[in-house]
Amino acid sequence: MLLISSILITFGNKYLIILIGYIFYQQAFLFKKMDNVVLENNLRYLKKEDNYLKMSNKSKVIYSIITMIIALIAGPIFAINSYLPMYFCICICIINVLLSFCIFDINEEIKTNKNCKEDKKEKIKFSNPKLIFIILASFGLIYSAISVGQDNSKLLIQYNLEKYFNIGLTATYLSVIIVISRISRIAGNLIFKKIYSKMKDKVNVFLSILLAIAFLCILIGNCIEASSIIKITIMATGFSLILGIRDSIEVYTTNLILKNTEIIEQPKAISYLQLSRRAVSTAMYFIFSMILTQVELIYVIICLFIFAIIGISINVKLYKMIKE
Repeated sequence: MLLISSILITFGNKYLIILIGYIFYQQAFLFKKMDNVVLENNLRYLKKEDNYLKMSNKSKVIYSIITMIIALIAGPIFAINSYLPMYFCICICIINVLLSFCIFDINEEIKTNKNCKEDKKEKIKFSNPKLIFIILASFGLIYSAISVGQDNSKLLIQYNLEKYFNIGLTATYLSVIIVISRISRIAGNLIFKKIYSKMKDKVNVFLSILLAIAFLCILIGNCIEASSIIKITIMATGFSLILGIRDSIEVYTTNLILKNTEIIEQPKAISYLQLSRRAVSTAMYFIFSMILTQVELIYVIICLFIFAIIGISINVKLYKMIKE
């Protein structure tokens, strides 16, 4: 699906073709997230299921390093030829398609060994629906706040830069901030394992508090009367913090939902996890689009800060449920 989308978006000469390509692109990630189930199943078969978080976190470290490199070279490559980045994208997608044939899911063998054959006509029900609902609510709210907050925070920083610098310097400084935030993302993934080993399930509450602090930094940086360097530094700190916790929240929540579902429930649980994020983020984007026709962007950040506070309370409840 990613290969099809990259081809349609690159070579499509009509809006409808590009739109279809974008639809393929968005839907591909719903299927892509099933790799979490495959990883969990294979680790369980090897009796190494406790390594899931370690392996998933390692993949995020690799991903964050690659995306940082892409952020550094995408501009120069685009300057050489505007289609060149997409040509590279298509080549990578072809490699991924070939690699996908090397991945095996031994889910069926596990089911046989544990005598948990699924009746396809029977609707799958979660064994602990209340806990699953809280996990979905937590992830939907927090991850959506991160996703929406990342876009709008970057835009707010850009607006503040434009107050002090010309277009050229604004673009340069913004690029530096984005690269720093990518480094923060790598650092966040690298230290997450150590934080989790000390805090265990409290880590979700901790990450939610960091998200609230990130939005607070952006609000303070925007509102205080200070030099441009101080203002932008405080805002950039908040922006980097958002990137620093993004992957960790997804890794922890995915691990949590897999640990609290049966094998036959896991594909459905992962689908619902992604659905919760997309549904909430779509609602947020729609609401904030309406809000921005009447008020300034800073009010969106205020709303996201409030959502982060609500997320803290949800995760406190979630932690108590896990410990019961």
